[in-house]
Amino acid sequence: MEIGVYGVHFPPFELATGAAAGAEAAGMDFIIYGDQLCFTHPSSLWTPDITDVATLLPTFNAFMDAGPIIAAAAAQTSTIKFHYGVIDAVRRPPSVIAQSLLTLDHATKGRVRLLLANGENKQMKPYGIARKGANEKLSDSLRMVQKFLRTTDPVSDEGIVWKHKDAIVAVHPYGDTPPPVYVAGGGPEVLELIGKYADGWFTYIPGASEDTPERFAEDVATVREHAERAGRDPGSIKISVTMITVLDEDEANLAELREHPFVLWNTMLATPTSATYTRWGLTHPYGENWMFSRDCIPPWISREEALDVCARTPREAIDKVQFVGTSAQVLERLAPYLDLGVIDELSLVNYAELCGVKYMASAGEAIVALLSKVKGIEPATGPGVTTLVTEGLST
Repeated sequence: MEIGVYGVHFPPFELATGAAAGAEAAGMDFIIYGDQLCFTHPSSLWTPDITDVATLLPTFNAFMDAGPIIAAAAAQTSTIKFHYGVIDAVRRPPSVIAQSLLTLDHATKGRVRLLLANGENKQMKPYGIARKGANEKLSDSLRMVQKFLRTTDPVSDEGIVWKHKDAIVAVHPYGDTPPPVYVAGGGPEVLELIGKYADGWFTYIPGASEDTPERFAEDVATVREHAERAGRDPGSIKISVTMITVLDEDEANLAELREHPFVLWNTMLATPTSATYTRWGLTHPYGENWMFSRDCIPPWISREEALDVCARTPREAIDKVQFVGTSAQVLERLAPYLDLGVIDELSLVNYAELCGVKYMASAGEAIVALLSKVKGIEPATGPGVTTLVTEGLST
């Protein structure tokens, strides 16, 4: 099982690219550089009275383009792999996605993977881009990008939305095989799409699996069944999982973090839809039939609305949506997922680090301790991502 972390997206550029070198030194197998224009949490909550990290970083919405970061980071590293994305299939046509991916394949000397999805409205609606037809565009893009990766000859394909006639992307892959294409998301249509065409499935736990390893196992089985029906080797599809965590080695810190607005907001959003709350017997703050990717535009949400949502978020959901605890406690909760033996790649997001400077050191220790235990190695002594970020922010 490969182990990875999320990279740094904000300036200075040297900090963002240096995160890959730090992750490589810490023994990580891969690093994820996301494709975003704004963060998942409301900008109105990024104030010093809620988190003093805001005094070091004026905005958490300063997402630089992942492509140049990966290209520059590749020149500073030799073994770590790069996850490019999640790239949405709405804002870029398949030919552009394929061209960018193949360019990064050469820049990294074969160390890049694409994460593809139907995208979030927060990257579209404020910028005058319609998300309508996102699922259809994802279906077209996955199939067409795979074609462009496998031939330099003209490609014709009559998709649902994207239509190609003798279209050429003549950049060949760096090595003997093209870079893998994973799909992020869930639901019956997406899982079928992954089984038919994708090289991997990118998902998150515990919220996306409704806090049950059994549901996660069922979804993996569904992907593999669709692959078998399509005449593919079910075992060839990689399962890449991100853990959503609130990790800290200090129990007193954890008690504070459970009531922090950032943790509560994440508790509200990190399920596929609000229907998950209903199945848990809980009431979602935004009611039924609410979906973060479709309905939430964080920069448009006022401070009053955000804090009200946090206040009305059921505390019983905190541990269902994220792994909260010390490295030992989280490892115990993670064990049933690992025991399934189906996870090929494991990464994590730790929201404790956003909640205050006081949490950064112990949260970083918890990350290294947890990933080292999962990987079965002694904690690395090299500069990790957290160390680099903390030093960079202080500078």
